[in-house]
Amino acid sequence: MSARTKVAMLAACALVRGVSALVVEDTFSKQGLHADDLILNTAVAAGNPDVVYAAAGTELWVLEAGTGGAAIALTLRETVPKEVSGLAVDTGYQHLYAVGDNGLTTFKVSDQGTGDISEVSFLATTDCSMLGYSGGALYAACGSEGLNRFKLTDPQNPKFSGRVNHSGTSYEFVHVGDKGMVYAVVSDMMTSKVVKHDTSQSWVVAAATYTSADTVRSITSDASYVYATTDTGVVVLSTVDLSAVGSCTNCVGPSSQGVTSKVVKHDTSQSWVVAAATYTSADTVRSITSDASYVYATTDTGVVVLSTVDLSAVGSCTNCVGPSSQGVTHHDGLLFVLDAVQMLYVVDVSVPSSPVPQASYPLTPQTASGARTALIAHAPYIYAAAG
Repeated sequence: MSARTKVAMLAACALVRGVSALVVEDTFSKQGLHADDLILNTAVAAGNPDVVYAAAGTELWVLEAGTGGAAIALTLRETVPKEVSGLAVDTGYQHLYAVGDNGLTTFKVSDQGTGDISEVSFLATTDCSMLGYSGGALYAACGSEGLNRFKLTDPQNPKFSGRVNHSGTSYEFVHVGDKGMVYAVVSDMMTSKVVKHDTSQSWVVAAATYTSADTVRSITSDASYVYATTDTGVVVLSTVDLSAVGSCTNCVGPSSQGVTSKVVKHDTSQSWVVAAATYTSADTVRSITSDASYVYATTDTGVVVLSTVDLSAVGSCTNCVGPSSQGVTHHDGLLFVLDAVQMLYVVDVSVPSSPVPQASYPLTPQTASGARTALIAHAPYIYAAAG
């Protein structure tokens, strides 16, 4: 059984640090569905309840987080039949974006301040599972297809604008941090990494391409021409559009006979810094979150605190969270971590060099689903997608 759980922090965070607070106030669940991701819309009009958008496997839920006296109630307002695994919103909560089912769906959020949504477009994509928004673009973790970017020149019609991908690696998790930095969890057969991407620069784009029938072995250039050697000779190309302007055959020695090969010109004034920094973990990195100064990464053995400058490790704790802890959020010096069996852990990271475990709380229902989990902290509540 899946659950959407709202947890009260009571009297803000002081009581949490005193290990006396977290109380489950309400849950919402549907048999056979799992909770993957959450977005909280706090931009609803005054007097209206907050709205939670929840990715629930084959459904997208729109829930009201309304108050009823002293209690909080989660009420299902709408169900959208769509396979969704990752969610993001743009600035001002004007649009909700959802990835899943080999596509990116755009929903317009109502201008009336109610939080209601209506689908406006669908873009076929590779299979992606996580989504983040930064500076007019969406960033999606798409497994072996890498980290994909979608430009939002028209926010209702995202357009694919490039990807970063390294052979043999898989992008499992994406988190948008401070100052346009995108942090990704990247894994291969041997290691797990946290990679910082600087999105203040655009992606490297192929400004022009020349395709050769023979293998291109080397290139050089001057201000006007690119000179390419192939297995049958030399081709002279224009630097403007890489069109062939001249060639000679059998004028240089062959190296091997060939396959289709290309010369690609990249406009480096539009270059995108692929890896501004990398942290490699001996354990699988499950999830990440950040503030202006630190990245907080959960692994199968604990928590690692990294500097946002160069991703160097500044502190850690072992056995302070459960394995497969994939839901993580940071609030007022506290790290909240939810694992796949619905245990919620609280770690004090107010001193980043010395994280200290505070408490753990079982949420109900407890099921070892192994599904991804998600958390959002919005005082005085934590919203938990509990598998």
